[in-house]
Order: sequence, then structure tokens, then C-alpha cells
Amino acid sequence: MLERQQDDEFHADGRITATRLLGCPRQTILLDTRPVFLDLRRAYSAYVGSERHDAIRRRTRGAFDELKLDAELFGTRVAGICDKVRHDMTEIVDWKFHGSVAQQMKWKRHRAGQPDRELAAQLNIYRLLIARSVLQVPDDDFRPKLTAWHMAMVSAGRGPGEPAPVPKGPRGWVPEEPPPPAFEVKLPIMSEREIAAMRPFDEDDSPGTQPYTVAQIVKMYEAYYEAVAAGSEPDAALKAHVPLVGRGVWGGKLCTRYCAALEICDAVEGIRR
Repeated sequence: MLERQQDDEFHADGRITATRLLGCPRQTILLDTRPVFLDLRRAYSAYVGSERHDAIRRRTRGAFDELKLDAELFGTRVAGICDKVRHDMTEIVDWKFHGSVAQQMKWKRHRAGQPDRELAAQLNIYRLLIARSVLQVPDDDFRPKLTAWHMAMVSAGRGPGEPAPVPKGPRGWVPEEPPPPAFEVKLPIMSEREIAAMRPFDEDDSPGTQPYTVAQIVKMYEAYYEAVAAGSEPDAALKAHVPLVGRGVWGGKLCTRYCAALEICDAVEGIRR
């Protein structure tokens, strides 16, 4: 786990990547610029996902694996590592690995026909980077299929002939059927303008929970590094230019449960828990 983090030179030195545009820029900056105590609870999921990516790539045929990309997008340099691109450039594929609870949530949203905006934006960023840096064609001339797979270790489903779950307790609670261990999602084409206007992790049923667009997140990165280069103290630059993008997401759990830079960020803000 430590070796993976120490050897990762791609996600370092302030590089703006596809996934970093779709999350909290303060977390990224803190992890890039400050010594961080490795919390195994938070790091384990990413570690397992990386190991499973490696296992899939070893068995993949007829594709470019981990295609590294870099081009101008949203008025700045943006990089990315694409899981898989078919040799004939007809499809971009990405694999996501989750815990069983997250897989259940993804499955519910998929069955309900709710779009996975962040994942669509990520694969479209790869599409635009390939068009501009590899194929060197207009964006609209490269419109491959965009495919994602959600995968997880989950409980076994009902076998043949097993009865359906029955209501339990005074309120008639019905145990949920486990989600499938893997399912495929087809994602729509998005333009650069549509991605720039998107608010990552904003909630469908409560718009405005996360008020910052991708275009604004790009400006946060640029303003922070410009301020530090001009002599500003890093904590002051963070407070002035990089708001707490993830603070309201998932009832605050994106910060308190999933952020690897939580303790450092709290120290910057003077928060004691």
C-alpha cells in the first residue's frame, strides 16, 4: 500500500487530472503538499481497487491499457489515465470497485434510470483528451462508446427455488436483495461546456448541496498555486482560494468518513473534533 503511494508520480506535484476535477481540490492539494499519516481504513479501498485493476489488465486483449493522456481542457493542462481503450478506438472502458453498500447504492440508481454524472464526466474527459492529444481531431469527430463496470464483493443472491424475502418486524421491513457483483453502465457523450458546468456530487433531490462547478474547481487550483508562487502562506492561500467543496456532500460524510486529508484540513480551519 505504501509502495503504491510512494511510487505514484503521476498524481503528484499539483497535476490536474480527470478525477481530481470531480472531487475536492483542497483534499488533493493537502495530500500533494503535506506529510499525511496513512489511515489504513481510508486507503484500503483504493489499494484493493488498484490490485483488481492490475488483475483485469493482465487478462485484457485488444486494448490500450492505462493510456496516459495530457492536453489542454477547460483553459488549463489536464491529464488522465484511461483504464482501457480498444485498439480501433471504438470504446473507452473504466472499472470501478466498491464495497457492498456502495455497490447497492449504485445498483439502485442504475435500476431507477438515474444518471451517473461524475462517471460520465470522467470518461468524457478521457474522450476529449484522446481527441486532442492522440488522434488530433475535433472533439465531435471522436464519439466512442463509453462503458463503465461497477464491481464489488457482495452476498450471494437467492438460489433457484428459494422464496423471496418476507416482511419482518412491526413495520414490515423487507430485507434487500443483494446487488449483482458486477454490472455494466453505458454513459452519454458530454461536451467540454457541459462538463465545465457540472457540479460534482450535487444531489438530484437537493440541488445546490455542492455548489461549485468543474470550471470553478479548475480556477481554485490555478488561484492557489499562483498565490503560493507569489509568496502567500499555504494555509492562507487555501482559505482564500479553495473552499470546502466536499463539506456538504452526503450529509458531510464525504469529509468526515472518506477524506484522507481530514485531520490536516481541520487544522487549517481550526476545527476540533
